[in-house]
Amino acid sequence: MKILITNNHLVRLGGTETWVITMVKELAKKHEVYVYAREHGFVSDLLRDYITNNPPYCDLSLINHRSCLNFKSRTKIFTSHGLFHELEKPLEGADLYVAVSEEIANKYSINKIIRNPIDTELFKPYTKISPKPKKALALVSENALQVVKGACVALNIDLIEPSRYNYNTYDLINQADLVFSLGRGALEAMSCARAVIIYDERDYTRGADGYFKNEKIKECNYSGRFFKKQLDVNSLIREIKKYKMLDGEKNRKYIIENHDVRKITDQYLELFYNSLTVESYELSTSKVIDKNGSNKLGVLKKDTGHCQPLVSIIILLCENSSNFRAAINSALNQIYDRIEVIIVSDNEKKTQEITAEYGTKLRIVSNEDDDLAKSYNVGFSESNGEVILFLDSEDALIPSALKRIVKFFNTPEVTKIHWTLWEIDEKGKKTGKIFPQFLPKGDLRESVIQMGPLNYNYPPISGNAWSRILLEKIFPVSESINSIGTDIYLLETAPLLSILQKEIEPLAFYRCRKQPSKLEGIEKKIKNELLRQNQYQAVFSELWQRKEFDVTNETWKKNSLTYLVNLTLKDLHRVVSPNEKFILIDEYQIRVNEDYSIRDLGSNRIAIPFIEREGENWGPPLDSNAAISELERLRAYGASFIVFAWTSFWWLDYYVEFSRYLHSNFPCVLENKRLVVFNLKV
Repeated sequence: MKILITNNHLVRLGGTETWVITMVKELAKKHEVYVYAREHGFVSDLLRDYITNNPPYCDLSLINHRSCLNFKSRTKIFTSHGLFHELEKPLEGADLYVAVSEEIANKYSINKIIRNPIDTELFKPYTKISPKPKKALALVSENALQVVKGACVALNIDLIEPSRYNYNTYDLINQADLVFSLGRGALEAMSCARAVIIYDERDYTRGADGYFKNEKIKECNYSGRFFKKQLDVNSLIREIKKYKMLDGEKNRKYIIENHDVRKITDQYLELFYNSLTVESYELSTSKVIDKNGSNKLGVLKKDTGHCQPLVSIIILLCENSSNFRAAINSALNQIYDRIEVIIVSDNEKKTQEITAEYGTKLRIVSNEDDDLAKSYNVGFSESNGEVILFLDSEDALIPSALKRIVKFFNTPEVTKIHWTLWEIDEKGKKTGKIFPQFLPKGDLRESVIQMGPLNYNYPPISGNAWSRILLEKIFPVSESINSIGTDIYLLETAPLLSILQKEIEPLAFYRCRKQPSKLEGIEKKIKNELLRQNQYQAVFSELWQRKEFDVTNETWKKNSLTYLVNLTLKDLHRVVSPNEKFILIDEYQIRVNEDYSIRDLGSNRIAIPFIEREGENWGPPLDSNAAISELERLRAYGASFIVFAWTSFWWLDYYVEFSRYLHSNFPCVLENKRLVVFNLKV
């Protein structure tokens, strides 16, 4: 992959200049890197092998200053490093924006933070520090140096005063037990397992953070602006007395976790890969993977060894699959090495196309029986992975999906993880929707046994990863489940055999399937849903009982939300006559609609939300007075009843005066475990 790094000036060493050097040396190990600057000097001489005045079109541009936004690339990431320089202010023209600290992110309204990189292999300890500080290094300005000298003399500490320090300060740092510095100097010292006092006297520094112990200092980029301490010789002596030898190793561990350049470059590359749309996979990625599996896009690959699990991605290719390349490319271009991609195909022509295009990068297995259950069985039996994903041929994974997923399987109890998906249109562009909006986690076994199928939220099949241990308890699946769908069977059965985990970020794209628009009333919806539930319950009852789960169809009917809503509608229809309007407070349980607007609940019974504005729900009232005022307004509008569903019974306890007003002025014509109804006509 071609990467351009820009900086307004590369004249003398400073914060962004050292950032450029560190990032270039790491990224150049795996990518084709170019560096552009408007002003040249000592630093550009260090980077002479990468410097260009005429950069080519690149896949990614990492831009440090707003003066360097003009070059064309697929994706531009602008990084803000400071608060005070005009060049650091974000300028329109980048695709993504990054800040190196919370302080900068808050000032410029940037929502992504990536810390400053430190080469922890270069800046590492060669010697251990002393139990008490014997030598100190001052990487500070002349003003601060006088204060540091006074404190060190008072405590009999030898002070190293570099007349000039350069990029490779690790030798000097390793001679000291304690280092005085700000920003990058402090980070480099911590990386060398040194104790650090964050202090200097610079124009943009209005204080010091003192002896480093509190990680929250990173929020202001180790600048002295977090605690804003005013240090003189006496107060600096007090900071030095906080010194502990063990803090050196703690500091190095902290830098490796938060600032190691390998992790920082990973974060930038992950940000880039996740910004690509599925359309990008179809238009470009398919052209850069050759038949021998060479990844010419330069997707970050790691030598993960065998400590990481092998992941099998199984793509079921049907005759009507039209976007399968996006699915395949997204699987092959994961930021994770230990994968195998298996295609189960029922179409000989597509099998030949894939073989010619992708070669040995994946494995193709034929299943010409047009039996989806058998395709799942074949795919699983061909796989070798400890972690399994079934990827729909119309969907796609984000590049970092596997990297995020495998960490969950380090815990033996976790055998399934699920996540939300970005919705995309037919062209592969995001619609802006994420679904499902809510996903459960934990032990759901008792809930599923009591409630039955179709009563807990789960994503489509492309939003799940399974351990082999779990799937071996389910496979092979019977061909009889084709009536409900193999994916549904797997997703419904998983909670009975595993503890669910979830990743909070979307890890895949779900392509909208075109379906005929249906305009049907609530009664027809409930009728169709009951038929569907009866079918599913009959199938699952038989299959789960075979696996010796204690489930009963009658218990499911009793506990099913659909059955409850059906009984509730029957109650409602006995009280509310056709063509009448009524207020419905149900917290979304009865309407069975995506929105919460006025709806016909059968035979022209018009349900009005509460509080209502132009047919839409505006949420609960502020207090009882607001509720009473809204009630009278809707009575004048023609509402004949107010109906509280079981999910909203708490209103009658919370809005005490409103409840008293209803009971005092209107007869309660129905009260059971499902509904409380007041007649507003009287």
